[in-house]
Amino acid sequence: MQNVVKHNRWIVISAAALALLATLSCQILTPPSIGFTPNAMPTAKVGTYYFVIIKIANNKTPAGEFSITQGSLPKGVSLQRLAGQDAVLISGTPQIPGSFHFVLSVWCYGTNNSGQTGTKDYILPVSAGE
Repeated sequence: MQNVVKHNRWIVISAAALALLATLSCQILTPPSIGFTPNAMPTAKVGTYYFVIIKIANNKTPAGEFSITQGSLPKGVSLQRLAGQDAVLISGTPQIPGSFHFVLSVWCYGTNNSGQTGTKDYILPVSAGE
């Protein structure tokens, strides 16, 4: 009877250790999601110079490239990578009012791990000029 109890304890302890290792490996091997700041775009105004810097966070390696993969920026506004930073500049003088939806995508370089990727949906509201 004692051998059965010891054997069952060993199985319970082994199962608990495996569950803990699986949880830890998922937390260590799964990088956190890339975060984007700001969370929402400030309102632009037709005929007025506009700019915002969008930065990423939680990336394990430097950003490789940013791109707009869906939607578009308003006419007169463009996206430019900021050299040496994990950030982009959206700037220009919007020419028409409206709400402009776009998806900003980024990939990061991979080293010992495969590179991270991330996307963020944005709406750039442009109000009418005076």
